[in-house]
Amino acid sequence: MSDLVISHVTKIYQGKGAGRIRALDNVSLSAACGKITAFLGLNGAGKTTLIKIVAGLVLADEGQISFNGMNVGTAAYTAQVGAVFEGNRNIYWRLTPRENLEYFGVLRGLAIGVAKRRAGELIDKLQLSAQRDTIAAKLSRGMQQRLAIGLALVHRPSLLLLDEPTLGVDVENLMVLVGMIRGLAQEGVCVILTSHQMDVVDQLADRIALVSNGRLMALEERGLFMQHSESMPYTLRFQGALDEVRAELLLALGVACSGSELLCPPGLLYEVLRVLEPMKVESLTNQLDLGRVFLQRIKEAETC
Repeated sequence: MSDLVISHVTKIYQGKGAGRIRALDNVSLSAACGKITAFLGLNGAGKTTLIKIVAGLVLADEGQISFNGMNVGTAAYTAQVGAVFEGNRNIYWRLTPRENLEYFGVLRGLAIGVAKRRAGELIDKLQLSAQRDTIAAKLSRGMQQRLAIGLALVHRPSLLLLDEPTLGVDVENLMVLVGMIRGLAQEGVCVILTSHQMDVVDQLADRIALVSNGRLMALEERGLFMQHSESMPYTLRFQGALDEVRAELLLALGVACSGSELLCPPGLLYEVLRVLEPMKVESLTNQLDLGRVFLQRIKEAETC
């Protein structure tokens, strides 16, 4: 049985006037420890609402959530959860990284001596040794994000919730954060991630939950999610130059051409190859891009 279980969760907000907004509609899914599950969706899809409900910050109108048999809202459940939400809201800006970690360690129930040792461990892990006594407000955005994740980890949670953890972070800090998050999953932590940065999701996600208009449209292993490429165009490279007749035929088919490279819809591949005969094809690729697959899946979901 999976460690995080979300069963039939519905959340309705009161809109302007008499309107009601169904932010989540009967969402059910599970996520295992040692794996990273990414919630993907457009703005307003319900991802942040769902992650806040899992964190226990927002109450669902219907449904249940449990982690390792403990129900959301109980002290035992809360003790297992660490969370980082967009905007570094869990940082005290006038405290240093060391002071932040020690303070939140004690707040999370650690003895002061244990909190001090844990702060030292995390400062090393976060690669913040040189900034350990710098006021948090003076840290770079990337270092603040590292610290925010450190504060969520101070009590060694088994369930880590990350809402846009790498937004606005430079490449160097991004690499540190990606490596840290992947390492936590390898240590057995159940990681739930939301992000609009598809390159980050591509590096991290083991499973992808696709959310659209408050509904769960898909929950798949990343590889299976990426196999949904039937309508992804092929990039075809050929030798030589197109003559006028071939160029006009390809243009009539709607094939994009740039020099010796064509962007060919898969449904037209064999027809394009017949037009090119007897020219030599150097390469034919159907590169899967998570961003493109995501947008295609969302488009399909919204037309259902």
